[in-house]
Amino acid sequence: MLQHNDQTILQILRRSLRFSRYSELLHNQPKMEEILDNRHQNLTLFLPTDVALEQVRDRLDSRAAQQIEDIVRYHIVPWPIATIELVCTPTLPTLLLPDHLNGPQRLKVALQPDGLFVDGHAHVELESIRAVNGYIHVIDALLQPPQDTAMDLMMALPPSEFGIAQYAFSSSGIVTELLGLAFIGATIFVPSNRAFLQLGNERLRHLLSTYGRDELRSLLGAHITLNQTLYSNAYYERERTLQLGFGGRTNNLCPSGIRWFRLHTLRSNVSHQVQVFRLARLIEIFVDGYVPIIQRDIVAKDGVVQTTQFLLAG
Repeated sequence: MLQHNDQTILQILRRSLRFSRYSELLHNQPKMEEILDNRHQNLTLFLPTDVALEQVRDRLDSRAAQQIEDIVRYHIVPWPIATIELVCTPTLPTLLLPDHLNGPQRLKVALQPDGLFVDGHAHVELESIRAVNGYIHVIDALLQPPQDTAMDLMMALPPSEFGIAQYAFSSSGIVTELLGLAFIGATIFVPSNRAFLQLGNERLRHLLSTYGRDELRSLLGAHITLNQTLYSNAYYERERTLQLGFGGRTNNLCPSGIRWFRLHTLRSNVSHQVQVFRLARLIEIFVDGYVPIIQRDIVAKDGVVQTTQFLLAG
């Protein structure tokens, strides 16, 4: 780790030839400059190199000032996080606070065979930089805030694994219904093809037919939670925030323990108890005690998608 204990994050990036393009992004962002130069802050900046930003120069040059501010905010985490803590932190909050979320926009961190990555594509350099007001982690790609809704991401899942759910959500009309509802944040549970096939051919054909549409809508409604957003290491609702660290950055970001959450669905008489088991970065999530989450934390601009191995009871 490179130590610059007498310099702020802003001073470091301005004095380095590797980060001149990011420094240019900040020229018309006085609020962001003030935050990164504040010695009383404790932050983490994911900092793309000039090489990374040069690859998207045309797209950045065409963005409005507010869009640039959103991008800059999405690179900043409001806590100081060392590299060892990144390894066991599946999602992190940023300074971006969208109107359609009941918490900050979160980014994903994943340890892959060839290194540590943010949002699946930005590789994190092994050596971090320590500033007087936090950490800099150098990345080789620009991070972009999510542009897709949870429903968009559900429809983009591989059809070979989730095609039945995609057809069911689309044909039932529940996607159109959601467009007419006002909500802030959501958790969408998406069952796999295997989950639907366990119903048996006759039952599945009925649900996917015109005659079974009401039953299908009822079943799918038990998989949608509005105004409650549950990630594997954070939970948000309209009036309460729980960071599964637990309780904010003052505690360990690599904890061990179990947490329970009650999520209410579109079905007024159906709710689910979700259990999060954690041992540092090892995380297992079960719904109602027996339904495992297969793919965790598919982060959307209005919530999160969690895929399930079985249908949820409704």
